[in-house]
Amino acid sequence: MPGASIFLTAKDFLMKAHFKTGAFILRTCLLASSLFAGAAFAADLRRYEDVPPQPHAPLLTPVPISQWSGQYVGGSLGYLGLLTENPKVEGFELGARAGYDQQFGDFVIGAMVEGDLSFAKGSVAGYKFESPFKLGAYGRLGYKLSPEIIGYVLTGFSYLDVKVKSNKANPPEAAMGFGLGFGVERKISQFWSVFGEYRYHRLWSEGNLAVNVLEAKVGVNYRFGSDQHPLFARY
Repeated sequence: MPGASIFLTAKDFLMKAHFKTGAFILRTCLLASSLFAGAAFAADLRRYEDVPPQPHAPLLTPVPISQWSGQYVGGSLGYLGLLTENPKVEGFELGARAGYDQQFGDFVIGAMVEGDLSFAKGSVAGYKFESPFKLGAYGRLGYKLSPEIIGYVLTGFSYLDVKVKSNKANPPEAAMGFGLGFGVERKISQFWSVFGEYRYHRLWSEGNLAVNVLEAKVGVNYRFGSDQHPLFARY
């Protein structure tokens, strides 16, 4: 029928026009939202660019701090001389020691025992003098000059064996008294250290004869209980 055809054609025209209008509105909304999002993102970038860069937090780096507390054993090479004009008794010595130190802040307090094989000899008018060994027990007080170095003073008991040889009887002599001195010790690794010492001994023999002895030695210690505890410092 002609009227029905005209009605369907008008209906199709209205549906197509409605569809095109909706598509246009949808595209317009999408374009507007995209423009708004881009403007907002650009504004955020400008705001972040205006903020000055913040410095990084400092790192905590462990720094080893040398500790002197603990047991140790060591060996030494020294030179011993009796302060006598005639005869002159002197010579090298080899020693061994064992001790313990305790650190209190920058101070180090300790005690040690040692023994030395001595090659000190001298002779006069047919008499030969020898000092085959020396024993001692000492306390020492040290101060840290740096994390790896301490300077110290020491004092304690000293025993010196003295022998007099001649064509007559050869009675053994023993001289006992005190010794005092000073020294420096430096760590060369976590467990090893080297030292140097200078001492003066005032001894009295069995015949009540005073004997003055000077002694210098260098040596090395191995520290069993020594450790390096980390201290965190900022850099």
